[in-house]
Formats: sequence, C-alpha cells, structure tokens
Amino acid sequence: EILFGDWSSDVCSSDLIPNLKIAYGLFYDNLSSAIFDMGLEKDNYYGQYRYYQADAGDLDYYLIYGPEIISVVEKFSKLIGRPALPPRWSLGYLGSSMLYTDAENAQQALNEFIFKCEENQIPCDMFHLSSGYGSGKDGKRYVFTWNNEKIPDPTKMVERFHNAGINLMANIKPCLLETHPLYEEASKLGLFIRDSVDDKPRLDYFWDGYGSHLDFTNPTAYDWWQQNVKSFLLDYGIDGTWNDNNEYPVWDDEAKCNGFGRELPLKYIRPLHPYLMVRSSLEAQLKHKPDERPFLLSRSASPGTQRYAQTWSGDNDTSWNTLQFNIPMGLGLSLSGFPNFGHDIGGFTGPGPSAELFVRWVQNGIFHPRFTIHSWNNDGTVNTPWMHPEVISIIRETINFRYRLIPYLYTQFFEAARSGTPIMRPLVYQFPHDEKCITESFNFMVGPNLLVSSVVDPGEKIHRVYLPKGNRWVNFSNGSIEEGGQTIEIPVSLENIPLFVIAGSILPMKKKMRNVREQPDDIRYLYLFPDSNESHRTTLLVEDDGISMNYKNGEFTELFLTLHSSRHELALEISFGHNGYKLPYDLFEIILPSGEMRPLKINAPEGFTVSIQK
Repeated sequence: EILFGDWSSDVCSSDLIPNLKIAYGLFYDNLSSAIFDMGLEKDNYYGQYRYYQADAGDLDYYLIYGPEIISVVEKFSKLIGRPALPPRWSLGYLGSSMLYTDAENAQQALNEFIFKCEENQIPCDMFHLSSGYGSGKDGKRYVFTWNNEKIPDPTKMVERFHNAGINLMANIKPCLLETHPLYEEASKLGLFIRDSVDDKPRLDYFWDGYGSHLDFTNPTAYDWWQQNVKSFLLDYGIDGTWNDNNEYPVWDDEAKCNGFGRELPLKYIRPLHPYLMVRSSLEAQLKHKPDERPFLLSRSASPGTQRYAQTWSGDNDTSWNTLQFNIPMGLGLSLSGFPNFGHDIGGFTGPGPSAELFVRWVQNGIFHPRFTIHSWNNDGTVNTPWMHPEVISIIRETINFRYRLIPYLYTQFFEAARSGTPIMRPLVYQFPHDEKCITESFNFMVGPNLLVSSVVDPGEKIHRVYLPKGNRWVNFSNGSIEEGGQTIEIPVSLENIPLFVIAGSILPMKKKMRNVREQPDDIRYLYLFPDSNESHRTTLLVEDDGISMNYKNGEFTELFLTLHSSRHELALEISFGHNGYKLPYDLFEIILPSGEMRPLKINAPEGFTVSIQK
C-alpha cells in the first residue's frame, strides 16, 4: 500500500490548507492482511489518530520524500517497477458481458455481438470471453475446458472475431472445483494449497461449489498453469488472459504453501498467489508469441502486478453514485504506481442503466486507461453500446472520439511505462500549489493537457467546473478561453462532455477507424488550442509499431509539437526527439478553433506535408 502525506503534522481535512507543502509517501511492504486507520477515530486523551496494523510478517516500510507529488509517484513506481506498455489495440473499446458465454447458444450469441458492432458502426478491438465458455453439463464453471455444446467450434469462433478485427481474451480462475475433470490429476501432483490440520488439499466454497486453490509457490503448479494456458487457450488463437476471481478467499490463515521449497502459512503471502498467477500466464503468452506484447487483465493486484497486467475495480453497482466515486478510486490507483486500470462502464450488477446514466458513464469511461463496457444485470438486460437505440448516435460518436484520441492517449501510456507518470491524474498531481485542487476528487487531467469534468448528476443542465490557476483554459467544444483560478458555469446537454485544454496545448488525433488496425494510419490531425496572450507550450507525441517489443531496442519516435502564441500571430514547430521508428504517415492536418484569425507559421521536418483547416 502507498499512503500520501498531507504535508502537515495535523490530520488532513477538507478545510485545512496544508502549510508545509511537502509531499511524501509511505509504502508498507507486507503481504498479510492489514488495517489502515486514516484518522477518523478519536482517542479521549490524544484526539484523532492514525495507525497501520498488519496481521503477520514484518513491519517493513519505505518513506518516500518528494517534495512534490510528481516525484513521490516517480520514485515509488521505480521502486516497484514501471507498468507494462500494452499493445496499442488495447486502448480501443473492449467489449464484454457474461450473458454471451452463459447463453445456451453461446457461439451464435457471440457472432451476434460482432454483427451488432458492424450494424451499429461501433468500433471494437477486443472481446472478453466470460467463464461460461467453460461451463460443464452441471452448469458449473471449469477453467481450462470448452463447453462444446454452447461453443461447438472454438477455432471457428476465434477466427470469426479475428476476421472482424476483434481480439479475444478468455477468463481463467485459479480454483478447481472438486468435480473438475482435472481435479484428481492436480491433487496427485500436489498442486493445491493444503489444509493446516489434515494436510489435504484445502477446500473452500468458490462460485459454484467447493474447490481447491492452486499453489503458485509450487514450481510444479506454476508450470502446470502455463501449459494449460497454452493448450486450452493460446493454441486456439486466444489473444490474452483474464486472470479473474484471484483474491484467494481461503479461510485458513495457516493453510500450507510450498513456498518454493520453504513451506510457510498462507497468511504471509496471500497476495503473492494472484501475482504469480499473472506472471505464469504472462510467460505462457510470451512463449507463444515472443515478438508481441502480451495483454493481460487481473482482478486482484498488489504492487508489482502493474509490470504485467491491467486491472479494474471489480463488480460495481449500477448507480450515479458508482459512476461518480469510481473516479477517485481510479485516481488513487494512478498515484499508487498502477496507472493502467478501468471500471465496468454502466455498472456490472443491478438493473440496466437508464439511457442518460449510460451516456454519462460512457462519456466518462472513454478517458480511463481501460475502456470496457461489462455487465451481469439482474433484470436480464445487457450493457452494450446499442442497449438504448434512442442514444446510439451519442454513444457512437463518443466511442469514435476515444479512437481518434488514441495518439495522445498512447503517448501517455508510453510515458507511464518509462517513468511511472499517471495517465489519468488528480488535479493536485499537476497543480499542487493550487489549494482548491488539493481536495478535488472528481475532475481530473488526462495527460498534461486535457481536463475532464464529467457530468455525474442526473438531469444536469448547468455544470460547474473549477479551472486550476496559473493557466488559461480553452473550452474544447466552442474554443472560448477562460482564466484559471475560477469556477465557471457552462450549459450542458446530453451530447456534451465538459472538456478544457490548457491554452497553448495540442491534441494529436488519428482518423476514425472500426478498429486500431483497420486502415493505414497515414495521417495525424493536430488540434491546436492557441493562447490569447504570449506563451509557448510543447506537447509530446510518441509513435511506434504498437505491437512488438522493438520499442525496448529504441524503435520508437518522439515528436515535439511546440505552439508559440502571441496576440498577433501563431507559430507551430514540429521537431524530432528520439527518431528510431519510421512513421507510417507524412501528412499533418492542422485544425484551428473556429474564429481563429491570426496567421499561422509552420516549421515541419523535411518530407512532411502540412495542411491547415479552420
């Protein structure tokens, strides 16, 4: 866990202005169950207090000095490891719903999803196969099996998705039920965590019945998992692994683990098992396609997992409250060395979202690193882009905007991978000396340029947003410029996403596509947001092939896009930084705000064509 200091010796509260302006982090390096008391209890003699308590293991922690939050995050991410750079296609829309693989005619239902994407012109780059694809005749879920009644031809099913440009990720779970066809084999090999009393495989209730959890500290179990990931998934053409339900709810703290040859109780290392599960899956994927970046998802994660996988906030409820408070959950992950995350858009459980709630959730979700619509609604509905026909045009355009923004988003992923910089940032991260940003939990930055102020209340017509001081801000929708350090009110309709760009910034975009690799990526659109006064600001754009490991050998290119603004003219300078990857485009199209009349001078590298659109 990482805790951030409040810059003062007092307990932080919403009405307390920090007086020392020093940021620090506390990282408690302990894998046992813990309690963090954040200062809301009060002692009769000593007042409010905070404490950390671990059930087992050492009291081992790191103090990370800033003095800025940016430095704390960078140092912490260096300590635990930089996050993985995922394949570029993982930034697209990642479809999902338990309904498809739980349907009796699952293969037909999955084909229907592809058809609906095509019919409604919805871009999509991946689909999650929920665990129903491996259900048995008894209805229970069995990892590393295929239900050939529901999915008669898995190879053909995978091929159908691939032909549509959609990758597939399959759900896998680390517990084998007693009725699992591989349970006896695994038991004889000694692959399970053992009961502390009778030394037999430990049985705990898991989803459909009682089962045993694999012991990933046993090298034999670790290798067995890899082999099954390969033979039951990767050999069928599955592109990624969804490591799910891996919190290890084994209700025996003294249960025995192999410990790589040094037996020890589960209570010391519970989070180590999902970490090793993910690493074993990763190694299987790397061996299967050694020249491609693996893409993995893990529901449970501890420091270190970010080096291998993406995560999400679990099974959330459908409500406006969830939409709102998922935002600070993600911002907390961003500050804790895990910038690649998301939430189930629309809510995983509960009734299906209303049209208004669904639109607002999608409008918020396109700015999260992971963009996935997922559900298991208890009213039988399914969260899909086309679930509310009356707003399908808004949903389509919102998702298309996500796709067009991928060059800017991918640059933030690249920066996260090499320096730990958050992709989605709380305002206090970028504006630590603005007192009003310290307690802001719902407005956030995407990268260094774009401020997102999501509508999270039903029926809202007038939206209030605070613009951090020290900058001027351009309203993305109409190009108006506002001074920072003030709260403004803007009218909003269902189509509007309140977005503001720091004056002088540039947002690089791509053309609209049905998936990331559908068409040649042969043009970059540069949206300029000039300042009204004298200023200059540089925006970084990083490009590579988006799929291979070659970026580690320097095969990537940096473009520095610098916009000089004055009252009378504008100047755009495009220059190379590191230049190790041949760009797939030689055309820049410049888009200026409506009504911008100042002349624009452009200095671009030789061989590039530049056109201007107002």
